[in-house]
Amino acid sequence: MTNTNQINPKVLQAARKQKGWTQEQLADRIGCTKDTVSRWERGQSRSVRSHLRNPLCKNLQIEWQELTDPDVDPETPDISTSLGWMKTKIPVMKDVRVALDLVAMRYDIHPHYVLRLAPLLFVIIAEQSLLWRKRRLDEIDSAFSDMEEKLPDALGHLGGIILARSGSADERLFEEKNSLGQRDVFGFSFDQGMHAFQAGQQ
Repeated sequence: MTNTNQINPKVLQAARKQKGWTQEQLADRIGCTKDTVSRWERGQSRSVRSHLRNPLCKNLQIEWQELTDPDVDPETPDISTSLGWMKTKIPVMKDVRVALDLVAMRYDIHPHYVLRLAPLLFVIIAEQSLLWRKRRLDEIDSAFSDMEEKLPDALGHLGGIILARSGSADERLFEEKNSLGQRDVFGFSFDQGMHAFQAGQQ
């Protein structure tokens, strides 16, 4: 069980170095001396006064629980050592990690919260995308229906020609309907939908 009064020296040092700060720079930011930070990182003193805990965690963007967890070893290969990613065993590409860190800093939250929220945010965006596509498809279907009713009477024999040419759009509309039916956010089903449409026309 984690002792909430005992700082993990390796985690502290890794988080500081990830920020690119010296011990003195970290000390200036949280309001203590360089010697205090040095003692923490050497393990000579693992106690952190209560008034320094919040500034320490906020500046390093790491939770107190992570900073005091004796089981975390930043040098373990399968654990990311970027800021709050230390306990995250999900592989995060370096370039992506930078972007996630920027989001965390922008909204003043710990980086691993971004990962926790990612599935929810994906669902929200995906559902909005599917809903928007469904509305657009309904609008197009409605427009085609109106055209089929009004165009022949309005343009006589030319209306039939225009309708025949618009029939080439049926394939794409079928693909879109098939994709929406499968809740295919990334459009992986489009080629499959085309093959199914062509088979139905034979």
